This record gives sequence, C-alpha cells and structure tokens, in this order.
Amino acid sequence: MFYLMAAFCVGPIILYCYGELLPAFIYILFSICCLGLVKTRLFLPLLSCLLGLLFTHILIAEYLEARLDRSLDSGSQTIEAYVCSVPVDYHLYSKADFCVLEASDNNGKILGKKVRLSFSHTLNLDLKKRYYKLSVVLKPPRASLNFVGSSFEQYLFYKKISAIGRIVEVLESAEDEAGFTLADRVRSSLNSYRMSLGDYLNNLLLDKEHKGLLRALILGDRGQISPGDSRVLQYTGTQHLLAISGLHVGLVMFFLYKLLVWSAFRVPVVAFFGLAYVIMVGGSESAIRAWVMSVLALVLLSGRWRRDYLAIYCAAMFMVLLFDPLSPMNIGFWYSFICVALLILLSRFALNMDASWRSLLLLQLVLIVGLAPINALIGNVQGLASLLGNMFAVPWVSLFVLPVSLVALGISFLSRPVGEILMSCSDAGLELLVQYLSTLIGLLAEFSFGASNVLLIAYAVLFLSFVFFIRNYLLRAVFLAVLLLVLYTPSVLKEPKSEVLVFDAGQGLAIALIWGGQYWLYDTGLALGSYSLVESAVFPYFREQELLLNISGLIVSHGDADHAGGAARVEEYLQPTHLWSGEPGRVSGLMNEKPCAAGMSWEYTGGRLEVLYPFAAGAEFGASSNNRSCVLRFTYRGQSFLLMGDLEGEAEMHLVERYRDSLKADVLIAGHHGSANATSIALLKNVQPKILVISAAYMNRFGHPHADVLERSRLMGVEVLSTASHGALRFLLGGEAINVAVARIERETFWSVHEDSVNKN
Repeated sequence: MFYLMAAFCVGPIILYCYGELLPAFIYILFSICCLGLVKTRLFLPLLSCLLGLLFTHILIAEYLEARLDRSLDSGSQTIEAYVCSVPVDYHLYSKADFCVLEASDNNGKILGKKVRLSFSHTLNLDLKKRYYKLSVVLKPPRASLNFVGSSFEQYLFYKKISAIGRIVEVLESAEDEAGFTLADRVRSSLNSYRMSLGDYLNNLLLDKEHKGLLRALILGDRGQISPGDSRVLQYTGTQHLLAISGLHVGLVMFFLYKLLVWSAFRVPVVAFFGLAYVIMVGGSESAIRAWVMSVLALVLLSGRWRRDYLAIYCAAMFMVLLFDPLSPMNIGFWYSFICVALLILLSRFALNMDASWRSLLLLQLVLIVGLAPINALIGNVQGLASLLGNMFAVPWVSLFVLPVSLVALGISFLSRPVGEILMSCSDAGLELLVQYLSTLIGLLAEFSFGASNVLLIAYAVLFLSFVFFIRNYLLRAVFLAVLLLVLYTPSVLKEPKSEVLVFDAGQGLAIALIWGGQYWLYDTGLALGSYSLVESAVFPYFREQELLLNISGLIVSHGDADHAGGAARVEEYLQPTHLWSGEPGRVSGLMNEKPCAAGMSWEYTGGRLEVLYPFAAGAEFGASSNNRSCVLRFTYRGQSFLLMGDLEGEAEMHLVERYRDSLKADVLIAGHHGSANATSIALLKNVQPKILVISAAYMNRFGHPHADVLERSRLMGVEVLSTASHGALRFLLGGEAINVAVARIERETFWSVHEDSVNKN
C-alpha cells in the first residue's frame, strides 16, 4: 500500500522539477506502458504515478485558467469582496488578499478567486467590515524576475492569487454577509478572528523590542518583523524558527500529548486541538503539512501502528500532496521531508545517539550539511554562523521562547499584568538570541560555503555516508575536518565571466558591473518596509559569485528611493572600497561617500569606468533630483555601456552638447525608466546604441516606457529590451559581440506569466 503512495507522490514532484506541463502524448504513452504491464508488479506503481501526474496536471491547468489575462484588462472595474488574509503594512500603504464575490468585468474569470490588492492609508478602509464594494485596477500576477533568488510569481501561483492590483475607491462596506456561501462565511469569520487576535497581540506587545518576531512566532505573521531582525535571521539561516513551522506545530502537539497522558483518547484530542492551533495561526500550507506529519508521528508514538518509518514517511507525503499537489513549489516542503529523512537515517544507523551535547552537535551537523545542497540550489548559502547559530537558536526558541510566549498569551486573557511579565521574558529571550546571532555575523561573516553546488552535493553525500556507516571515530574526525575545510573556508573570489547584469528592479534600477575580479554596483533599487531589492536579488547574486565582502565600488546615481533604497545595506554588508554618489548627504546611513564629478574614473585589466556628469560636483541643471544623477560610462575591451540614472530634459541636452558623438556606446541604459522626457532623438543619434535597456515595472502606473521613447528607438533602428517584458538582463562581455541572456527565457516555467513581447526563440 505504501509503495503505491510513494509512486503517487512522484507525479507532482516530476511536474515541479520539470517546470512545464507534459504534452498529451506523454500521458498516452504512459497509459500504454501501464496496460502493457498490467500482469506485472510494475502495473500498480506505474498507474499510481500516472494518477499523481494527471491529478496535479488538472489542478495546475485549473489554476492557470483562473489567472487574469492581460487581454481581459479593462482599467478600473468594480468588485465585491471580503478580506481573506491579515493585511501587511508598508508604511504608506497596506496589502491584503481579497476573495472576490462579484466582478463587473473580466468575463467572471476572477469570481470566487483571490486577488492581492494594495491600498493607500488615505482611503481609510475599515478592515473590520465583512463586505466591500471596491473600485480597483487589476493586472496579471506578474512580478520581477532575476537570474538568482526566489520567484515571486511562483509564490503568487502557489498562493493561488489570480490577479494583483490596487484599490482606487471604497464604494461601500458593511457588516452584512448576505450572499456569502457557507465557505465564505467560515473563511471571513476566521480571518476576522485572526485580525482581532492580532490587534490584541499588538496591544500586548506595544513596548516590546522584538514585537515583530513575537507576532511571527505566535501568529505566523511575518509582516511586522523589523528589517534589522529580519537581516540577522536571514544571514544566520535561523528565519525558519520564527514563523509557524513544523517545529512549532510539532512542539505544541507534543506538549499536549504529554499533558494528556491519562486520557485514552489523547491522540484524537491532541489532533483536534493541534488543528485548532493551525487554524488560529492562519491555516497556512506549511502549518497544515506540519499537522499531518505530527498526527502520524503521534500515532507512531502511541504504539497503535507498527514502527515502519518508511511507511509513515510515505503516508505523510501522500497526504500532504493529496491535500495540496503544489506543495513542492514551497521550499518548506523540501526542508520538512529532507529533515525527517535525515532524522530517520540518523536514528537507524548512527551509533550511540543519546541526550548528550555530542549527539546534539552530530544532529545539527547532519541537518546543516544534509540541507546544504538545497540551500545552494536556491542561493541560500550558509556558513559557520548558520551552524553555530542554529545550535543555540533551535533549543532556545523551542524550549524557552515559544512555550513562554504561548503561555503568556493564554494567561493574559485571565491576568493582563502576569501575561505582560511573561511576554517580557520572551522578548528578553529574543534579545539574547539576536545579540548572539549578531555577534556570530560580526565574527564569522566571511566563513561561507566556498565550493560549487556539485561539490556540495558530493561532500554532503560522502559526509552522511561516513556518519552513518563508518565505525572508526578517527576516520570520522579526519573526514569531518576535511569537509569543514572545504565547505567553510573564507570566501575566495572565483574568476567570473565578465558581464553587466541589469537586475529586474521593478520601478527602480540596479546594475552590476563585473570584470577581472572587480565588482561594482550602480544603484541598489527600492527598499520599502520588509521588501528590499538588495536582499531579494542583489545579495543572492553576489553570494552565487561567492562574494560576501568587499565589493570594489558602489555608485549611487542620486538619492531617490527607487535607486538608493538599499545603498546603506550594501555599504554595511558588502563594504565597497569606493563609494560615489550624485547626491552626497541625501541618503541616510551612507558613510564615506564622494560626490560624482565628470573626469572621475577607474581602470583595471581592460575595464574602465568614467563619470560623465555632473560636469563638476554640485553643478547640475535644474532643481530636479533626477538631474543630479551620476552618469557613468563603462568600457570593457571595446564594448561600452552608458548608464544614465534618471537624467532627463535640460540636463540630458547639456550632456549631448558637451560630448556629442564621443557619447557612443553599444548599450544605453535609458534615463528615468523610459519616461517621455528622457532618451531624446538627439541622445540616440549621438550615442548610436545597438540596444536600449529600460528598467521599469510591468504595467506600472507611470506608463513607462513611454510610447514616444519606443517610437524614437524604432526610428533609429535600436533594439529595445525592457525588464518589464524580459526580466533581468545579463550582457556577457569579451566576445566579438555582446551576448544577452534573458531571465524570463532561462527561468520560464508553467507558472510564469507570459507576455507576447518576449521572444522565446
């Protein structure tokens, strides 16, 4: 029976790993093979695998059909909906998921579906209401896509978000739930309860230093974690501890199981209260997955089922994938099942496992190294700080911070002062943890994985083999020493290909210039609330290059947030040797910046950086911040790029008048995201670019790139590449011609939101 469950699980995993829906003839061939083997032992496993494939394929096709298509976009429209997620605040605006009851347009495509909407705080949207009639602008759930880092489009697809957009006007709101189905009433009530509990918790945590972490720990809501705390957890690989995960659900159910030792029905009772806890914290897919696995573990502990670990493991995976066949799209799925597999192997093969610190160290080493390949594949490279951080953080959060926090919340309903005292203890525990992790970052930041992904996988497999099967402790110690030497040596720069990488920064700009071991960054994109382009795309890119410290230079074109949002973070963690800025003093947190001025340059092994504007420090044309932009030309072995920042209008005209045809460049990075007031015919005539690159967000409200810019480029015979259409762009240098790699082609999958302008050939 269990091998059939395992075969079924292969189907969803195949579709996720392949990244595309299989054509019909594959299913026909598969079916013919099954029929040909009907009298053999392979028939049932193959049939089960085929059912898993078909089941997942049908659901994926259904989800794809439910997404808003750009062809159906008709501007502003009216929807009737209710809030079905806890809103996340981004200082000037908030975002929340709305479940649609009625829609005036889109051929009913989004009826009964979820849309993610942003809304300005000036709208005064009363989130305590149950029903809303809203005027909204919707667009397909398309997001920025870079070569390295997570895909937000994948996340939106996994969350079954059919469209994204913004609220233009609140037409009506009410407490009445007339017209709601039973499922809508239940979902609306549960979300209203979570929001009320969240408000109560916010009041309880009002004066706490780490209230965002405590809220995430108790409710699974990460939206209020401070940027500082988020960075510390991310850099030490401990962020998994402070969201509702298998660890939390498992601990809550395990404690209940121990408390109900007298009950003959403790397994179903614990399962019921565990499910109630999962619902309380939002009923996320990861929490439900943890609940399923915990219930099966409790059944195993109760002795009512024979201790066949493999059977339980297969049953848990089967139930998870049957409930949600898209689970492999969530990295938590892989972490959960890989960790459980490692623990099963460790319990069966490792020698002398007990409660000693040696066993704890061995357990942590197995988990860190065993998960290294998957961390490397997703760009989440860890180091010694992660190893030592998790060794303290896991027991500290599990055995102290989490239990005390939950008890504090419960007691606060009976005695508010006692609850606040206990919550202060939890806050102090988190402060100790954050200080410890920050110290590790300061001491061990340069110790990171220094091997390629292939070596990581090979070493992880060999290491696990030694741990499980080698009895000679000396050999274990020798191999472990070699492993740590390879995996955790100080980062050594590998010689990268010379390239210019234009990040998909949405309605912002960030460009990496790399040649001969030199790493320069021009602008850093937007940082807003918990989001930062630097964290989501720039740092993962540099980690892939095995560079975590001391980039060669950072150039901040000017002080606007969409260009300089992450500048202080880059200076703090990448420690650039040179720091130039078009608006020195405007970006808070920057130290040691020098003003850009024409004539500044840097040369190294065939590459040259040259500042063309401002003509002198502080000598800009016009009062606009855009026209203070630091204009840069990068040349490498005869191939040149002109980076305009947000320069436009009068300043652009003066630039052309001064340099004329000496502005020539192969690639022009358009000024001000392709606005109508930039990239004039005069500039195009003098630069004579082969390619014009426009960094702009998909269907942005500014209308970038402007039709006039596109028409000028067409008249001049210039090829236009836009991050809105193509995602990140990588220009490989050093050849006879500049080769361009496109992120939306290289990372195309079945969940990608397509656009006709992307050429797949």
